Amino acid sequence: MLNRDIKNSDSVDTVENLLALAVGLNNFAETLRYMAKSGIVAPTLAKLGLKAPSPSTGTTAPLVYTSKDSMKFYTQAEQLYDQYYAYLNNTTTVPKDDKRKLLELQLWRGTLYNNVGLYFMENRKDFFTATKWFERSATERGNLVMALEELEKKSPIENSATTKNNFGESVNPLNSNDQRIHHAITRNNIAQCYSNSKQITLALESYNYALKVFEEMKEKMKEKNMDTKTPESKNTIANRLHVIVLNNMGLMYHDMGKYDQSLIYFTEAFHMFTGGPVVGEKLGEEGLVVNNAHGTSFFGEELGVTLSNMGTCLFMLGRYRESEQFYSQATQLFDAIYTNTPNHKNIAQVSLQLALCLKQKHSVKEGEKPNRDMLAAATSLALAKQDASYFIKIDDSSSEEKIADEKLVRSLLEKARKITLTLNEANVEASESAKKSSMFSKMFGKKK
Repeated sequence: MLNRDIKNSDSVDTVENLLALAVGLNNFAETLRYMAKSGIVAPTLAKLGLKAPSPSTGTTAPLVYTSKDSMKFYTQAEQLYDQYYAYLNNTTTVPKDDKRKLLELQLWRGTLYNNVGLYFMENRKDFFTATKWFERSATERGNLVMALEELEKKSPIENSATTKNNFGESVNPLNSNDQRIHHAITRNNIAQCYSNSKQITLALESYNYALKVFEEMKEKMKEKNMDTKTPESKNTIANRLHVIVLNNMGLMYHDMGKYDQSLIYFTEAFHMFTGGPVVGEKLGEEGLVVNNAHGTSFFGEELGVTLSNMGTCLFMLGRYRESEQFYSQATQLFDAIYTNTPNHKNIAQVSLQLALCLKQKHSVKEGEKPNRDMLAAATSLALAKQDASYFIKIDDSSSEEKIADEKLVRSLLEKARKITLTLNEANVEASESAKKSSMFSKMFGKKK
């Protein structure tokens, strides 16, 4: 079925089923990509309820899928989309004036190209190839926005009659506002590639384009007096993506060693959750959505990353006590939102960062910048020997705060070590399974 082509003679139902298959292939590839990015090992076929390769069936599917298989599924989806495009232009079963299906195809193609770009950027670190795929996505999405805007101008009555949610927003994804968000995200992805390639001028151009789109959208929502603080609101989704762009801009300056400048963007992202500076324990009380369980589950990862970024930036500026507060909040939040994936790499990373912060708090003066090489060496020794004394040494004269922090460091190191070992073992197991699968397929593959 995966090799089935769309033919002009196919019935509409057959074509729709093959189109659904293309969407499914893209989604499956994206799931594998995201699992690898998050440090989650893909389940074996047996856990998925599927049959493993056998000599009787001649099945050649691997025992375990990995992110390396993503490109195969992306390619199959692209081939089906190309065939669907040819079908729409050649068949007589679809009215020639039905532009909606072509617009839908633009939406799916734009999504697919963006996902392939993410695969090369995040999983392969091939920024040149990733940029080419993102540019293809930006072209599709940009053209789609213009086509939808033109359509909405020509048929304002028909457009206003479409089904809307409780916030007065169209539930139909084929509207210019929704697609403008997706276009902005693709521009953000292009900016990330340029940033990673040290092409800062080009990166800033794309980042600023994305920021402009989000600001314009929020202004439009304010004019319509729409609720912008509820997770279900599409404008809140735009805010969520806005936070990602701000964090990325902060990371770009952070990587350049411009910590004061990066702090400006991290702070702006943080204030999008809080509505302004936070006092004490009031995080989220006046913010967008993080003041309730639903909001935390919806925005938790973005907030956790923002808190961690704030902590890291303050750490590099030597502001260790402030850094500790942000790392502590990020640790608590990640523990809460990753209950189903307790071995998530974000938990390990922020645990180590907090431990390092506590080390600096007790070993250097506030405002004294950290020495990266010395910290890296101390971290390696502390993890290898599981000895908190490489971070904090206590004696009879130690304060209650220092004793408590030393106990916390031991706990953080143990947590980071367990997660790291689990991820490493799982990756080795997946690699071995993939090797066995490859050998098995060669031995028992179908004869030509």
